[in-house]
Amino acid sequence: MTTLQNTFWNSIFRAKRHVPEPVREGLRRAAVFCRKVAGARRSFVFRGKEYRYFFHPYNLSWMNERAVEIPVIRSEMSGFEEDAILEVGNVLSHYGAVSHEVLDKYEQANGVINEDAVDYDPGRKYDMVICISTLEHIGRDENGEHGAKALAALDNIEGLLKPGGKLVASVPIGHNQAVDDLVLREDRLFNWISFMRRTSSNNQWEETDSHSALCAAEEGRFLGTNAVAIFSIVKDHEDEKGA
Repeated sequence: MTTLQNTFWNSIFRAKRHVPEPVREGLRRAAVFCRKVAGARRSFVFRGKEYRYFFHPYNLSWMNERAVEIPVIRSEMSGFEEDAILEVGNVLSHYGAVSHEVLDKYEQANGVINEDAVDYDPGRKYDMVICISTLEHIGRDENGEHGAKALAALDNIEGLLKPGGKLVASVPIGHNQAVDDLVLREDRLFNWISFMRRTSSNNQWEETDSHSALCAAEEGRFLGTNAVAIFSIVKDHEDEKGA
C-alpha cells in the first residue's frame, strides 16, 4: 500500500466512533480482502507456544510488528483482572474495547491518563503493567537524552507493581540505543526475555537470539521494524520497601 493509502486507513480508524456502521462494515470487508491478497499467515511460535498472527485494519497491523506483539501481550494478560492492569502507551484500545487503565502522556482519548510515565504516581499498585512498543518513544520529542528518560520510565513503572506483580513489555530493536543496550545485554533481572525477527516481505516472524535480532535490525531488509524484544519482569516481594 502507498503512503497515501496508509494515511487514509489510519485517519478512518482514529475517527471510528464517527464513522457510520455501514461504512465501518465496508472497511472491515475491504480489510479482510487485503489480508487475503497479502497472504494470510496462520501462526507463529513464541516461547514454545503457538499464536495466530494478529490482524486488524488499524495501522495496517498485519504488515508490522503488531502482528506478533499483540497476541503475546494479550495472552500474558489472561488471568488478570482488568482493573488491576495498567497499560503504558495507548495501544490496545485501537484494536478493541478495553477497561484497564491507560497511561499516555500525549495521546488524547477517552479514559487515557495524560501524565508522564517517568514520574507517574497513581497512589496505588497494579498486578500487571503492559507496555507495547512505547518505551523507545519516551522523551524522543523532548529536550535532552531520550534514552535516559526511557530507562527512568521503565524503573518507575516497574515500581508501580504490587509484590509478585508482572510487567510485560515489547520494544523494537534499533529505535533507541539505550533501550537496545538494556535488552540486548540481557543482564537485567528479567523473568524472561525473547526476541523475534521478521523473515519475509509478507510479515512472517520467527523467534531468534539477541545477536540475530540485532543483525536483522541493522540490516533492515524490510520496511519498518525488523526485530523486537518481548520481556517480563516480576516484582520481587523483597523489593517492596516499607511493607
